[in-house]
Amino acid sequence: MKKTVLLTLSLLLLLAGCGGKISISGDDIELGLGQTYKLKVSGADKTELTFSSMDPNIASVDADGVVTGNGDGVTVITAQAGDKYDNIGVIVGTGVARYVDMNGNVVSSVTGSPVDEGDITNESNITALAISLVGGGSEDVTIDTERTYEIKVTRTPADSVDKVTLRIADPTVAKVDGNILSGVARGKTTLTATAPNGVSAEMIVRVK
Repeated sequence: MKKTVLLTLSLLLLLAGCGGKISISGDDIELGLGQTYKLKVSGADKTELTFSSMDPNIASVDADGVVTGNGDGVTVITAQAGDKYDNIGVIVGTGVARYVDMNGNVVSSVTGSPVDEGDITNESNITALAISLVGGGSEDVTIDTERTYEIKVTRTPADSVDKVTLRIADPTVAKVDGNILSGVARGKTTLTATAPNGVSAEMIVRVK
């Protein structure tokens, strides 16, 4: 497992590239869920630096360079100033990202590992998606902090076998783990379900 995760991370960093004279100190970061790490960056004025994450659902980074582990998986954090930038890999939890298949089953997949041909070609027979919470609530839902809710994804046609991924726009407000949604802090964000062919559905999530 560890070798697979590290190989995946190497591939992500190769795709992301590196550049300029900015340098992020240290080796790949390993975090537990909810843990944080402050990046140390040299070669750029602090006021010019911006940070971004390839997948904030796995690890997010704030304006001060503090990285937070949000969900199992591997991703890449970028520090940038103008046309200069550097990347660092982040392994969170088990390093294995979890997704929800068309039947609502949780499946595990290491980010960057080989995927189905349908994913590569973006072929899919899904024409529509809808998101709701089991027990009620769709389009615009309000949930409580630190409580969990089961997500239901309805597909058209219903017998589709294509994989759907669930993403939260702001993991500091709420997070999704498999088909489970939970509130993190008071605020508003968006939950998106996306099929391989780009068909998607959104649900506004308010955390009180």
